[in-house]
Amino acid sequence: MTITYQLGISLIAVIAALTIFQSVATMIDDHRYPPPGKLIDIGGCKLHIHTTGQGEPTVVLDAGLSGTSLGWALVQKEVQKFTRVCSYDRAGYAWSDQSASKRTSLHLAKELHTLLHKANIPGPYILVGHSFGGCNALLFADLYPEETIGVILVDSVHEDMLRERSTAHFNFQWLLSAIGFKRLQGPSNAITEMFTPLPEQIRHMYIAQMNKISYTQTVSREMEALNESLCQLYERKVHLQDKPLIVITAGKFADNSEEKAWTCLQKRLLLKSNRSKQIIADKSDHMINHHQPEIIIEAIQEILKNQ
Repeated sequence: MTITYQLGISLIAVIAALTIFQSVATMIDDHRYPPPGKLIDIGGCKLHIHTTGQGEPTVVLDAGLSGTSLGWALVQKEVQKFTRVCSYDRAGYAWSDQSASKRTSLHLAKELHTLLHKANIPGPYILVGHSFGGCNALLFADLYPEETIGVILVDSVHEDMLRERSTAHFNFQWLLSAIGFKRLQGPSNAITEMFTPLPEQIRHMYIAQMNKISYTQTVSREMEALNESLCQLYERKVHLQDKPLIVITAGKFADNSEEKAWTCLQKRLLLKSNRSKQIIADKSDHMINHHQPEIIIEAIQEILKNQ
């Protein structure tokens, strides 16, 4: 038996052991952290939606690419005190099933609309979209204007950021997730810092969901479809007319050309409504929903007050 053959057998054994570890660990996490909301069948898959509070209109929270409903914990906790609020997980994230359909914003907006109605949560809605979720929110408002009374964009993408993006990193990360390596590695310092403002239980739940194979697969699929999603936003020439639009922009960013370009695109988002305003979250980076949730809450209250 050659050394190469022995090494091959050993590598296969290690991968098999890690894969079993990943499968068992996922089952343990699923038992330890049941969904806080409900699983709703939208036809072909079930999506997780967490609804709290009472009143109208309903605030709908859509996370950024790689984000889950748990990232809205600090916002939802306060908004539920004065109206109904829903956070949800797009297909493939957290407790939601994976979907065979393409992960473009136009399709995601339609899935969200189906989810809300299947869950018996009728409009009107205030849509709050963070980062990539902003693209979904704008397309939802364009598709269903009669059910939308306002939009809040939280450091949102803009269609003019179109450019080629490599997905090799995410496909490699999927492989590491599949064999359980990411669980053994533990969260990075950047991830730990990002989650620090969240309650401890939410942090544990969030990291458990990020360790799922389906999570990394979904990040990869949304990344692969990102240019198409932004093209959809561009082609539809989305404009909210006289519906209120509040653009919340991160104030803490690196002093480089990419970040400066992002800031300019934030100002262009204001052109998507005749009633728009910009608010700078001067103490926050991109994760405003973690670091300055009060700004998002106040923006929601402002639209409610002026509806």
